[in-house]
Amino acid sequence: MLNGYRDMKNSAAIFPWLHSLDERPTAMLITGDEVATGILLTAPQHGLRVPEDIAIIGFDNQHYRQIMDGRARLREPPI
Repeated sequence: MLNGYRDMKNSAAIFPWLHSLDERPTAMLITGDEVATGILLTAPQHGLRVPEDIAIIGFDNQHYRQIMDGRARLREPPI
């Protein structure tokens, strides 16, 4: 679990950590759609295809659903 990635701008900072792992995860559960969108948009710049190489699941239901193009799953938290 990583903390500190709170917006689209700094979400790309996760890729050096991701590439340093011996075994890369096949999916990421992101607690904010803004961060999930940032990861989705910058993944190709880091050699990753979504969802072929890594699946992204956002959990916030913000207005980023249109950008995701069905490549990531977004879920609305229960109220």
